[in-house]
Amino acid sequence: MGLSKVFEKLKAMGVEIPKKPEITIQNIVASADLGRVLNLNAIAIGLGLENIEYEPEQFPALYIVFPRLKWSCYYSDQANLL
Repeated sequence: MGLSKVFEKLKAMGVEIPKKPEITIQNIVASADLGRVLNLNAIAIGLGLENIEYEPEQFPALYIVFPRLKWSCYYSDQANLL
């Protein structure tokens, strides 16, 4: 498991880690290759701006926000469900 390696490194740095820390899965990400370049401006306008976070000068993704769900969409044809 990847966390055990992180825990080992933290212990080596002097951080106290319990023998069996409680681990909870909080986020799951699904990715899709949409196979085409996306016009994020058109998507933002077409879906309505009330559930959209899009600031291309800050970050190159458009976020569509739903309760308990966030979908990030990139110009380069990638989409992630967060």
